[in-house]
Amino acid sequence: MKIVKYLFLLILLAAIAVTVFIATQEGRYDIKKERVIGVPKTVLYNYINDYRNWEHVGVLTGNDTTAVFTYSDNTSGLGAVSNWKLGTAQGRVQTTKVIENDSIIQKAIIDKQPSDISWGFSEAKGGTRVSVRLKGNLTFQDKAYAILNGGVQEKLESVLDQGLVNLNKFLVHELSTYDVEVKGLVGKTGVFYLKQTSKATMGDMNKKASVMLARLTAFTKTNNIATNGAPFTLLKSLGSNNDTISFSVCVPIKEEIFTTPGSEFEGGKLEPFTALKTTLKGDYSH
Repeated sequence: MKIVKYLFLLILLAAIAVTVFIATQEGRYDIKKERVIGVPKTVLYNYINDYRNWEHVGVLTGNDTTAVFTYSDNTSGLGAVSNWKLGTAQGRVQTTKVIENDSIIQKAIIDKQPSDISWGFSEAKGGTRVSVRLKGNLTFQDKAYAILNGGVQEKLESVLDQGLVNLNKFLVHELSTYDVEVKGLVGKTGVFYLKQTSKATMGDMNKKASVMLARLTAFTKTNNIATNGAPFTLLKSLGSNNDTISFSVCVPIKEEIFTTPGSEFEGGKLEPFTALKTTLKGDYSH
């Protein structure tokens, strides 16, 4: 009977010792990684800002291509959300603050573990220096799991490292792979269109044009305006230093629309003309 009591006491003391050991382990993690990516700052910022791109480079999922992603309707900018499943693990990340071409702040839950993520972008020789910082706290259960299965910090460091490596490989390859085909002169018929006009830097034009096109498309649907072909962009003028451009995003429509000057959306007509038709496969920077 005494032996049983002693065994029970030893087990109890061992359990207390293990509990104390786990409880005294470091309860925070603060990981910072950085890398120079061989693309312009605007390109890199816009790429990371859009969650649809994350599944291509495994920013938080490493090299595992079995992850399944879902997104909010808005996939970039403030309030955008991405969720993913990877085996039995799940993750979620939401953008809480952005400073254009400078930084992105996010809240993440990686396999039930809340984390804060911050991205910073700065000019560097040969491209853009991107830094990513991941911070969070470990619960008692997280600490116990880390002792049995390896440190949480080490695993997250490995995932971030691999994500930045993938990011560099993918973006550099995408930007360097393109094909331009000149198809010759073609005659274009005249068409009525609905347009929205704006100005942007050369690097931000594509992003801004996408937002404008979404608004135009929504406007035509809401007002039952029949469209007549693929959208197009009219380039109006360049800034004095060739760093800004004035342009109009246009949706061709079947019937002419008259609008008040200064309206958000304006009607217009494209007269028949002869054009040199070319096809670009790849990034628009070419």
